[in-house]
Amino acid sequence: MGRLGALFLTRDEATAELIRSCRVRNEQVISLADCAFLGSASDTSFVDEWFASEGIDPASRRVVAVSLREYENAPGDFAERVAAAISRVQAAHRDVVFAACILDSSDRALAERIGALLPAQAALRIFDAGERIEPVVDFLSRCSAGLSMRYHAFLLLGSFCKPCVGLGYLPKVVSLYEDLGQADTLLSMNADTAEIIAALESVLAFDAQRAFALTNRVSELRKKSGESESILLDAIASIAPAKRGEIPEELFLNRVANDIAEKDRLRAQIARERRSVEEARARCAEVERERDAARGEVEEYAHSYSYRVGSTLLTLPRKLREALSKGAKGPKES
Repeated sequence: MGRLGALFLTRDEATAELIRSCRVRNEQVISLADCAFLGSASDTSFVDEWFASEGIDPASRRVVAVSLREYENAPGDFAERVAAAISRVQAAHRDVVFAACILDSSDRALAERIGALLPAQAALRIFDAGERIEPVVDFLSRCSAGLSMRYHAFLLLGSFCKPCVGLGYLPKVVSLYEDLGQADTLLSMNADTAEIIAALESVLAFDAQRAFALTNRVSELRKKSGESESILLDAIASIAPAKRGEIPEELFLNRVANDIAEKDRLRAQIARERRSVEEARARCAEVERERDAARGEVEEYAHSYSYRVGSTLLTLPRKLREALSKGAKGPKES
């Protein structure tokens, strides 16, 4: 791809360096930010129903999202360490609820194993929306904090300015924590129970301050994401299909503004206009159906016995009037 002149808009500097190490020219690689920072969450009935079924009032309880995965280099007693940390933190904070957010079906077995290790007075709830991403985004946006190995779980939590304790099992995870200024809550995979507890306590004790600090970082990353979109759209606009109008205008919404509220307003406006067009089409289709039905009735009437009789009866007087009108022109003709 690099030799073909592809442009790489990377989500962090570590990824940019990786691509450059593959001998891609510097001018083809731009280090920016993940497009997730331009996203937003919408309330879903799935999350509302899940909270209700679990008996959790998110207004009075702090939910900590847990997103862990099986990893070959994890300590043999990894599940036991995490379970012990969750148990201790829950005992110290009665308003805290831990919920395993399943991003991949393969994560569920580990979550259930950790849950089975917890004492009777503690619990690890399971939030599993299957293949649906909207409820996952909604759920993470409503959490207060997280404990995560999964890159995308922390990415979404970070984009919503939610602090998170991380387990740095891959360089991309470490890079994201550094970009969001949360490196002090990033632990190694070999972290023991005491270290996990200390990090969780730090996040829960200062979640408001951390959220405020995250806001500034996210604002910077959001600008980079917007810049990335602008570069991408410029590149798309320069190709032949865009010039011929084969690429829809909706793709270029972000040219108007990188402000999320403004883009949401424009998307809503487009949705309204589409609905208006669909309604107009529906009305036209209804008028056409009525027209076709009327034509059918006319044709049926034209072929009816009564119409043919009436036409015949009207034809004779008409011909008689025509003959009389011709006769009035002169005595010879009459």
